[in-house]
Amino acid sequence: MRSGFVVGGTPNARLDKAWDHWRKGNDAISRGALGEAIPHWRACYALAPNDATMQYAFAISLLGEKQFSDAKPFLMRAVRAAYALDAQAWFHLGACCRGLGDWKGAARYYQQALALKPTHVAAMIGRGFCLQMHGDIAAAESLFAAALVLPCESASDRHEQSTLAAWWGDYSRWQQFENRWRIGLFAPTPMYQAMLGHRRWNGTPFPGIVLLWSEQGFGDLFQLVRYAPLMAARCDHLVIAVPLPAVPLIQRMGYETVALRTDQVPFHHAHTPMMSAQWIMGTDAPDKAPPPADFRIERKPESGKAALCWAGGAGASLDLDRSSARGCFAPLLDIPGVRWHSAQKGQREDEYALPSAVGDTWLATAEQLATLEFLVSVDTSTAHLAGSLGVPTYLMPPTHVEWRWTRGRTDSVWYPTTHRLYRRRSTRDWPNVVGQIRGDILARASKAA
Repeated sequence: MRSGFVVGGTPNARLDKAWDHWRKGNDAISRGALGEAIPHWRACYALAPNDATMQYAFAISLLGEKQFSDAKPFLMRAVRAAYALDAQAWFHLGACCRGLGDWKGAARYYQQALALKPTHVAAMIGRGFCLQMHGDIAAAESLFAAALVLPCESASDRHEQSTLAAWWGDYSRWQQFENRWRIGLFAPTPMYQAMLGHRRWNGTPFPGIVLLWSEQGFGDLFQLVRYAPLMAARCDHLVIAVPLPAVPLIQRMGYETVALRTDQVPFHHAHTPMMSAQWIMGTDAPDKAPPPADFRIERKPESGKAALCWAGGAGASLDLDRSSARGCFAPLLDIPGVRWHSAQKGQREDEYALPSAVGDTWLATAEQLATLEFLVSVDTSTAHLAGSLGVPTYLMPPTHVEWRWTRGRTDSVWYPTTHRLYRRRSTRDWPNVVGQIRGDILARASKAA
């Protein structure tokens, strides 16, 4: 339906063309092709910049590319002009503020969406997320519990509910995580765009070549490449495509491994993205998942050798919650008998003056990690790699819903023999968890004595 809001007398022919692009953009989204939709939505705005619907479409394209600062003013204009009674528009405004780290603004706009539509599942989860970030755990979990029993009406609802349910320990809805490609808050990767039109593999026995490709970050890769042996057993030949720095490490698993390139996709008969592995392989709960990947690196722990990893990648939208407060690991540095090293690379790597325990490639880093007695880390790819190598890990997960680290547990269902979880009560609760870890390391040393 047209907004009916045109300022400045946009010529009808231009507006008609804008609506044609708008329809094509929506059609692309219905097929899970956000990348195809974005140029159409940008054309909408170029043709009719004073039309509220076209402003809204342009804002969604900016959201899809994670340009939150640019998207916000367009969303604000759209809701003021024509979308004030549209719950989904307010939800998008809340999601935009969430991407900017403005938790108060996000909570306010999510609440506005819920005032208009109390059963908006994604807005309910989003508001709960904001409450979580401020330490109001009871109120957040009350919203989460309500959101889990509501029917889903949109791709956003289904996506958010699938990750929340997994965090709650229920992976039976994981198929709905496939809706990540259909929502404008998760831009499909260039590789996904390159694979559009190619045959998707559903996990059943297949007489041909299957391409398993890395979809998101290195942590996701190290966690989920464990499914490769199961997949290889169900097809004639498995090819794994991963970012270049991980190729030597993944090759150690014994499968054909190539660098991830959108301009040179390996020959295959069917494909699957890495994040779909647990669903298509029929493991709808982590306790049914295969063990962590075997990179065939011998573990040779050196007594007293340990490492710290205190920050995640700066580009992550929730890094302010994931990465530690500056200097907060200092109380660990004087523990007797521990020779600390740094497992930090990139962002903030010079924060502590420690010898390095990372290499130039992930294989070199894995060989270094294999010599540690233990690791202390925030939620990073290094922590996932340590789990695959059998390195005991003191892990501090984010305070927000993160489906990998199941709610309320101090152990990890993905790394049951190595990881212990230390949960903050709010985003700033670093001294408490660091104090707990210090006490447990001292206890560990006392037992070993």
